[in-house]
Formats: sequence, structure tokens, C-alpha cells
Amino acid sequence: MIKAVKTSLILILLCSGGVYQLRAQSNPAEAAEAEAVRRQANTMQMRQVIDQARTARARGETELAITKYEAAWTLAQGLSNVDAERKEIQAELAPIRLEKAKQAQSRGDLSDADAQLKAALRVSPNDEAIRAAKRDNDLRIAESQGKVPSSAVTDRVGEFKASVSRPTRRCRTPDS
Repeated sequence: MIKAVKTSLILILLCSGGVYQLRAQSNPAEAAEAEAVRRQANTMQMRQVIDQARTARARGETELAITKYEAAWTLAQGLSNVDAERKEIQAELAPIRLEKAKQAQSRGDLSDADAQLKAALRVSPNDEAIRAAKRDNDLRIAESQGKVPSSAVTDRVGEFKASVSRPTRRCRTPDS
């Protein structure tokens, strides 16, 4: 009895799923309209996020501005007819990333500078100033090989400090 009920419920679910798919495929006008509404909403959201990024930058909140510009860039990638907004994002985000890379270089953090430059190139791959800065940073990294600890070693600094701060056991010798 239970087996018959389970089988009939499974058949009903399978058949009803097919009906819903058939219904969704039978009305392409609704699907097109829903897609147009989704794109329009994403366009409006992207413009709001760009405005929020500009506000954050004006307040001096660089990290928040970068996050907002990156979110706007992600939205722009899924939209068509937003070339002007893409160019605005490139023009406003790339210099921020370049400045962050220069700050990282000045404090000797070449790996952070590299990450900033890679992020800038992802948004603006044809920007010659960023490309030149990336080449310069790559040369600095190559020159520092063997002179500066690798990121694998610097990530383990806490582990090394913990092992040094532990008291060591002294073995007693027969003379003591």
C-alpha cells in the first residue's frame, strides 16, 4: 500500500513538473518581458552602486569605494548598452587601484602591490600606466627574490613566534 502511494506521488510530481516546463516554454513573450525587467533593474542598481562608490571615495573611504566599484563592474559585465557606465567605472576604479599599488610598494609590500595591479588590469586591461606599473612591480619582485622572505614564510611568522616563546625542557645530565 505504502509503495503504491509513493509511486503515485512520484508520478504526479514528475508529470506536474513537465506541465510547468511546458507552460514556461509556451509563453516566450512573458520570459522576454521578465528578462527586460531584470536587466532594467540591474542597470538601475549598477548606477546606484556607482553613486555610492563616488560618495565613499569623497568621504575618504577608499576600501568601501573599491568594493562598490567592483560590485558595479560585476553588474556591468552582465548588461548590454552600458558602455558609458563601464568607462566611468574604469576611469574611476583604475586610478584608485594604481594608487593603492604605489602605497603598497612604498611600504615594501610587493605582493599586495601585485594584487592591486592585477585587479586594476582586470578592469582596465589596456591602460598603459597600469601595464607599466605592473612591469615595474614584476621587476621589483624578481630583484627581491632571495632577499625578502616569501609570503609562505611571512604567513608562518605567528607559528614561529609561538614556538620560540614556549619554554624548552632541559634534560638533566648525570653530572647535575
